[in-house]
Amino acid sequence: MAQTEKAQPSRLIPSPKALQKALVQSAKQAQRMADAFGLVVPSV
Repeated sequence: MAQTEKAQPSRLIPSPKALQKALVQSAKQAQRMADAFGLVVPSV
């Protein structure tokens, strides 16, 4: 039981590389949705 409790936080907190990948995927999805509706996505 103690091992599974210790293993869970690492699964709940993704690595910086995984976070970056998810952010890029999210941005691409937002852009595709905006294109589909004819909207402009604000960018930095």
